[in-house]
Amino acid sequence: MEKIGRIRGAVSEVSKLRKEVARNRRKAAENVNLSAVKYRELEEELEEACEAEDFERADRVSERLSEVEKERCNL
Repeated sequence: MEKIGRIRGAVSEVSKLRKEVARNRRKAAENVNLSAVKYRELEEELEEACEAEDFERADRVSERLSEVEKERCNL
C-alpha cells in the first residue's frame, strides 16, 4: 500500500509540473506574439515619421524599436 501512495504522489507531482510547463509555454508564446505586433507597429510608425521628415520622432521610434528588439532576443 505504501508503494501505491508514493506512486500516486509522484503522478500527482508530474501532473502538476506538466500543467505549469504548459502555462509557461502559453505565456511565452503570448509574449512573443505581443512583441512581434509591437515591433511591426513601431516599424510602421518609423516609416511614417521618415516619410513626414519628422526626424526627431523617427529617432525616438528607432530607439523604441531597438528596445523591443532586445526584449525579443531575451524571450
